[in-house]
Amino acid sequence: MKATSGSIPDLLKGATYYSMPGIPNPRIVDYYAAEVGVLDELYKIQRVVDVMANENRSPEMRKLNPDGAVPFLQLADGTVVAETVSICKLIEDAGIGNAKLFGETTVEQGVISMWQRRVDRHVVIPAMDHFTWGPARDMFKERGMHANGQP
Repeated sequence: MKATSGSIPDLLKGATYYSMPGIPNPRIVDYYAAEVGVLDELYKIQRVVDVMANENRSPEMRKLNPDGAVPFLQLADGTVVAETVSICKLIEDAGIGNAKLFGETTVEQGVISMWQRRVDRHVVIPAMDHFTWGPARDMFKERGMHANGQP
């Protein structure tokens, strides 16, 4: 089911999109949603979480997403889907939007998945580790798993 301007797709009815505009991980989902034409619908169900105040690590938020990260999507039935690629894939697999960015064929899907993993392993994770264990180490020192690394 494709979203039309002003309508909320069935998957997103009664859902809440927990996010914080401007930080890296939510931007991934926002860019994906914009590319497939459902960003406005996603923003209609958005609840901004103050990551800088550590709200994402509050007991209330960790009951929903034990990882303590944003973004995550809580569906109307209470199911929570976290992790950027998982949220994007959920939107695509539900048929929401006007494009398929994860590939049309089995081969395209395999190649896209391969490159997504390679970019994560060789670019994104090292850059994130540098930031969280280096310049932002003090900010992340009390933030659970994100503080486990070594500079």
